[in-house]
Amino acid sequence: MAEDRFGLAMEFIGDDQTGETMPLGKVLFRGIPALTRRDWCKVAKDLVLAVQYVHGQGYLLNDLKEDNVLLSRSGGNVWRAIIIDFGWVRHQSEPVHFGFSDETKERYQREKLFDHIAPECALLDEGTSTLSDVYQLGLLLHMVGARSGDTNLKSIGDSCRQSTTMLRLSVAEVIQQMDHLAASH
Repeated sequence: MAEDRFGLAMEFIGDDQTGETMPLGKVLFRGIPALTRRDWCKVAKDLVLAVQYVHGQGYLLNDLKEDNVLLSRSGGNVWRAIIIDFGWVRHQSEPVHFGFSDETKERYQREKLFDHIAPECALLDEGTSTLSDVYQLGLLLHMVGARSGDTNLKSIGDSCRQSTTMLRLSVAEVIQQMDHLAASH
């Protein structure tokens, strides 16, 4: 083989049984496949631990939303959440400044355009932060809680989506609340 050739190996992320990919948004909105409440709690926990890991490595996700998460089911019917699309990832020392126009800011408020972006980043032109990632995580937790019927998980998501950063939970607090929630099930 010539030395200038290379290959790319990719892992399939989806349902091993059907060969179908499962974007989180598709599963949330269609409800197919039907995940149990326990499955949804595992998916939520995967998301929180992934954000914790990325932050622990000194990075920000900046674009955590339902289209950037795939669900995977492999041996034993265990559902897992896997974050994809790291195109907006930046080191915490170099946050993203979206710099929305006045028109986009108005649409953000009126039409919920880019609603996964934290208000301080969308409206006040502040740079992204671990707390803006928590805001995005909160939207996903809220959606998972709503789909699963878990009002406690939905409430945790809402606590992550406070409009003021000082009122938002930290990732550590989210993990603590989720551990408490899991212990009560």
